[in-house]
Amino acid sequence: MGLRFNALALIKKNQEENAYPVKGKGDGITDDTEAFNQALSISDVVYVPKGKTYLIGNVIVDGKKIIGHGKIKKMNSAECAFHLKGNEATIEGLIFIAQASVGQPNTDIKLGEGAKNCKIFNNTFLSPIYSAIAGAVDTLQGGVPYATNASGVLISSNVFKGPYARPMHLHSIDNLTIETNIIRDCNYDAIRLRENDGYCIINANQFINIGDPAWVDDQTRDAVDTYWSGDTLTITNNIVRKTAFAGFDIKGIVGSNMSRRIIISNNQIQDTRYNGIHIYGDVDNNLLYLDSVIISDNIITGCNQNKNASGSHGIHLKGCAKYVNIHDNIVTSCFGRGIFVNNAYAGSIQKSFKVSGNLCVNNGIQNVTGDAEAGINITGVDGVILTNNICENDPTLPNPYQAVGIYMRTTDTSVTPSKTGLVSENICRNNLVKQLYTDLSGNRADNIAVFKDNVQSGVGAINRPSWQDQRSTFFGSTPPAVGDGAFRQGDIIFNVGAASNGKIGWVCTASGNPGTWKAFGTIDA
Repeated sequence: MGLRFNALALIKKNQEENAYPVKGKGDGITDDTEAFNQALSISDVVYVPKGKTYLIGNVIVDGKKIIGHGKIKKMNSAECAFHLKGNEATIEGLIFIAQASVGQPNTDIKLGEGAKNCKIFNNTFLSPIYSAIAGAVDTLQGGVPYATNASGVLISSNVFKGPYARPMHLHSIDNLTIETNIIRDCNYDAIRLRENDGYCIINANQFINIGDPAWVDDQTRDAVDTYWSGDTLTITNNIVRKTAFAGFDIKGIVGSNMSRRIIISNNQIQDTRYNGIHIYGDVDNNLLYLDSVIISDNIITGCNQNKNASGSHGIHLKGCAKYVNIHDNIVTSCFGRGIFVNNAYAGSIQKSFKVSGNLCVNNGIQNVTGDAEAGINITGVDGVILTNNICENDPTLPNPYQAVGIYMRTTDTSVTPSKTGLVSENICRNNLVKQLYTDLSGNRADNIAVFKDNVQSGVGAINRPSWQDQRSTFFGSTPPAVGDGAFRQGDIIFNVGAASNGKIGWVCTASGNPGTWKAFGTIDA
């Protein structure tokens, strides 16, 4: 690794020695825009020396590189400091400290219409303006989407720490990679994706103190926020610590190009004001699907710091979604439900979900003890596989107020799950009100096709409202004897050694050690 870094440092040093240096004053007061334009007309690589501050505006970087260690100050009358165009425009190693300005369009670096393969890396962004990196102006602010999107953009290894509204405000950008950046202390979303942001990877970034926690308007404050965007979206290996809204807020997109193929995995999310991960397939109640979604191997803790009992959770899927796999997440100490899959709208369909291998511990609000306040809540979803989850309270961890382990139910506005569900091999224990509970269309527990091998311990440990505790099934050649242990009424032993005309098995008719057993059935010759 050391050899690699030494080689990169040598390459950068050679680049700087062979680059054309900017000739402006660099005093931060004099307009040095023309000095940059002149340097770029002479060389494909321009060097910004350390110790200088260059006041500039709307410098076009058309397929060229600007590198160095100096400071760039965008003048407040300009839309941007650098406007990237053409192929392979690059900005590396600079410090951005723009003059203060308010609203759009104000950005340190603008990704121009039709620009390709731009690289922005190893910079420090400290400007008191709307954004550090932006594409087209938001249509809600009077902007027009690019006719030809910028494409192939790499934003890597930068530090964003100015009082930006939204450090990365990316409209009309395709084939986007955002990785290994540190983003902190911004006022709204850290990364906002809008309008055709397709084929996007957001990997190994750190998000810290995102959004003003004292906000009073309806603007979002998320680490990552998408709307009408995110086709083929991967969010992996990120750390999110303290947001004033959600961690990741992923909404459906408009038109035939609906959001699909979304992976959110291996992230750590802590102390969000509302949801940890929010996937919202129904935008403005237009029943827009999200499909082919994986949410896996995330650690989510302390979400819903606002203690909003009406709807904020560790992982929250709301509205239309299908073909979803939520597996192997650890969701702890959130002040709301751990995992909530909610078919929220009349006429919408959520179907074909697999929820497996998740650990949901201590999720809930103190003194809110309704059945819906569960480690896992599945509402109105058809075709669910719900297996191998552990939902419990642990008094050694914060917020041991999880009311129900697992809760499955229908709603008045959604489809009633048909006999396509499977609920098995879940462990629910020490939850305050109930352990594993189903409330399906008039308590019709038979709406689930397979319901077996679940383990419960604690208050209300019943599997279905109209049934007794689930009983155990064993296999052997004889009924149990004293010393084999305690058995409960309803336990069954199937006779694996039965000969022709022998008994199929035995059922426990009275609990005890070993209990009272009665043979049942015969095997025909």
